[in-house]
Amino acid sequence: MVRITNLRLKIIGLAALLALAGSAHAAVLQQTVVFQQGENGYHAFRIPALVKAANGDLLAFAEGRVNSTSDTGNIDIVMKRSSNGGLSWDSLQVVRSDGGNTVGNPVPILDAATGNLVLLETHNLGQDTQDEIYYGTSDGTRTTGVQTCSDNGATWSAATEITHCDRHKAAT
Repeated sequence: MVRITNLRLKIIGLAALLALAGSAHAAVLQQTVVFQQGENGYHAFRIPALVKAANGDLLAFAEGRVNSTSDTGNIDIVMKRSSNGGLSWDSLQVVRSDGGNTVGNPVPILDAATGNLVLLETHNLGQDTQDEIYYGTSDGTRTTGVQTCSDNGATWSAATEITHCDRHKAAT
């Protein structure tokens, strides 16, 4: 198992690969720091995800961990946008926050038929650990939510809980 000692989150070449997906010519891949430890008051960023919006913008998502690298506590879902294939990134945008609770595991999806974006995510009380949730000893439970967007990531709907649709509830 490799331990990441440098807490900077890098999306290495992935943005460039997505940007070049339709190109017949290969280019030299560049490394770009998307989320930097300490940025906007976040101690760390984890669980990156990337999607190409219908307008061609790249949207990078991550968990913004406020106090530590722990999976427990005050964790938000954050996003940055690149309109130039990942060469530079706009300011950080908080997509969902719930105070001291945990919102995480972002999974952005583009609906190619409509151009709309869907963001799947999880939510649990900030004090509940993964083991407590798994063994049913937590104060709350982990839920699955969805947010939608029809403007290429500019604004997001409020989260709707869809846990009842999750056939693997015991695994969360």
